[in-house]
Amino acid sequence: MLEFNIENQGLNISNFNQKRLQSRLQKTADANHLALLFDTVEEQLNATIPFLKSGLENNESCLYLADESTEKEIWSALEGVGVDRDAVDTGQLVVEKVGDTYLDGPGFDVDSMLDFLMGTVDDQLESGFDGLRVTGEMTWTINQDIPFKDIVEYESRFDQLAADLPCVALCQYDLDRFAPEKLIDVIHTHPHIVYKGKICSNTYYTPPDEFLGAEKPELEVDRMLDTTFDLASAQDEILRREQRLQVVNRVLRHNIRNDLNVILGHSDILSEELDSEELQSSAEQIHTTAQELFAIAKEAKRIEDSLDEKPPVQVPLPLSQIVGRIIEDVMRENPGKQIRSSLEDEIWVEGSEDLEFAVQMLLETLIEHTDTVNISAEIEGKGSYATFDLVIEVEEQTLPDSEIESLMKGQETPLRHSSGIGLWIVNWIVESSDGELSFETDNEYTRIIVSLTALEENGVEEH
Repeated sequence: MLEFNIENQGLNISNFNQKRLQSRLQKTADANHLALLFDTVEEQLNATIPFLKSGLENNESCLYLADESTEKEIWSALEGVGVDRDAVDTGQLVVEKVGDTYLDGPGFDVDSMLDFLMGTVDDQLESGFDGLRVTGEMTWTINQDIPFKDIVEYESRFDQLAADLPCVALCQYDLDRFAPEKLIDVIHTHPHIVYKGKICSNTYYTPPDEFLGAEKPELEVDRMLDTTFDLASAQDEILRREQRLQVVNRVLRHNIRNDLNVILGHSDILSEELDSEELQSSAEQIHTTAQELFAIAKEAKRIEDSLDEKPPVQVPLPLSQIVGRIIEDVMRENPGKQIRSSLEDEIWVEGSEDLEFAVQMLLETLIEHTDTVNISAEIEGKGSYATFDLVIEVEEQTLPDSEIESLMKGQETPLRHSSGIGLWIVNWIVESSDGELSFETDNEYTRIIVSLTALEENGVEEH
């Protein structure tokens, strides 16, 4: 039985990890048939709860097919991450026992189960929902007298239908309770895998026509060879890109910086020697532009450092003290401007040691373009679910939409300002802290939100 009463279990249920997975689920539009492979209750909850929460927030009907859990336990976990039960439409989340669906009748029948799901989708669309989101605990198959080949046939045939249905399915498989040969078939029949908090595009996925076909062994050999070739090609491409980045960075750091120093020096001489105000203005513009390029070249070193580091170690960080130090430094360099903070004295989070640099870069970038910056905190969830959001807000639309958009899409665009590179560095550092960087912006304000795992005052994760 799942222990959803986690406050008394000491489980490491991270609301932030759930929040991050929920965001990835929304961005992975083609992930409509997923297998959750988990070792622990923590991993199971950190996937199933954001899966359901995402459906509730997107006007989808949610069906939880339970084997060992109860509706009360599932709602307890959802309420722990901020879902208001009273705000959810009646009937939007239904919890049913497997025996009422999978085993409703004489044993398990693949066709009947597929008909049931398709009928449920139609019913929910007629009820005004935008689709169906279903997740099932598959432990019921272990002690039932049902050949597992029927289960994987159902999984594979469902995948044939899923692309044309407004339906997303998450199948839960406990790695400790399923035999390896069964898990291999599970992996073959799901195009996406959720494992250790990540949504993985499954390179071992076998399309239904091949998996169910008579020539399965021959096709499997071809697929394994193609997968091996694709992985080797991807590794070669990663190496080539790393080499190109090193070359470009070396050019920026040495050749361009040295030449810019020459330009800056001569522009100073021109500004002092020229009599014409128009020519002096041109010389000053040369100097300003050269300084901006110099700043971009300098940031290239930061990029190289962030890419060259080994996987970062997560440590407890006294965030309120860190922000206080940063405010003093930035205000000292920018007299006449204001940074107002409403953070409490003792706020601890988990992150990499570079997080202080990331927050400082954010404040320095914003204060260049506005007179006032406001810093506040928001706590989402409670107890072991708690997520800490550091909110940095200015009244104007300070950051260009193009830079925010490229960062959110994970794709580079031509950077017109040095802040563009700065935002990428901030995002990398926040991600290395197991955090998330997000933005809210309109014509009146810009809010930059850094979401992190909340810790207690002594640096211990909240339980």
